[in-house]
Amino acid sequence: MLMMSYFKDAVNGRTLLHYAIERMEPELIEFLKSCLDHNTLLLLSEKRDLSGETALRFLTNRMSVYDAHLRHTLYASLASICRTNNEIDQTILATSGALNY
Repeated sequence: MLMMSYFKDAVNGRTLLHYAIERMEPELIEFLKSCLDHNTLLLLSEKRDLSGETALRFLTNRMSVYDAHLRHTLYASLASICRTNNEIDQTILATSGALNY
């Protein structure tokens, strides 16, 4: 297994998944899914940045920044690797409009 420290920015703790969201690039998430095994992706999706946000929480806190279709695409890409029972808060997603487009 790859060392998770290689996937985190030393300055802010963000992972490649955080940066895919920040740069609005669902293609990067799909690329990572094609290169990494599911367990590594799962561990990566659970990593928190220095603000305490996982990549999915990072997305939900920035919903107003993205157009609806891109927001849905980013959410769908992330949701396929996250532990949905622990990570995805449907109330937050419904309130922020993540699934409405």
